[in-house]
Amino acid sequence: MQAPGYLWEKSYPEGISWDKPVWTGPIHTYLENARRQWPDRPAFNFMGRRWTWEQIGSLTDRMAKGLHDLGVEKGVKV
Repeated sequence: MQAPGYLWEKSYPEGISWDKPVWTGPIHTYLENARRQWPDRPAFNFMGRRWTWEQIGSLTDRMAKGLHDLGVEKGVKV
């Protein structure tokens, strides 16, 4: 299957496969697995700034703690 041809696809690396199966499940599970498997690999590269999976995991933990400290509990929509 070929990509639909969006403008931003020009910036994607060569060899991106658009027909591979996509993992589905809770985002926190995806992040935890990636953090455990590839802590030092780049997770995001945005406007010249790169974050590793470990950095993303650490930021996510900090955000979760901050929300918890504010009284946000499981099931509360943020």
